[in-house]
Amino acid sequence: MTVNDHAALAISSTEITRIVAEHVARIVDADLRDEVARVLIEPMLREVPWNYGEDGETLACWIIADLRPAKPDVLAYCDRGFGPGYPFGILDADLPSMGTDGQWFLTLEDGLRVAFGGRYALAEVD
Repeated sequence: MTVNDHAALAISSTEITRIVAEHVARIVDADLRDEVARVLIEPMLREVPWNYGEDGETLACWIIADLRPAKPDVLAYCDRGFGPGYPFGILDADLPSMGTDGQWFLTLEDGLRVAFGGRYALAEVD
């Protein structure tokens, strides 16, 4: 399938923009919200290889944030694959694959906290 084939199956750019805005609005930490505003981009629909399906299978993902040059990563939203349960993922900017389940998160905030690390890192649970 091509991006055009998957585009018919994917949510619209208007819908992904709404979802991202809702998730950003839920972030209480003002400094983290400022960081988010710095890395958000106009959503771009891209085909990303899915290693857990048929040979050569790809999934349509929305690239929603670019963490470069600080990190060689982008944030994606995909309602297939690890989504809908964990629709926000941290991916290598070259998009070699959708990675592993440990790279996918329930909320945009969780994904950003892992991506940014440092003082924004998720608290560990005992």
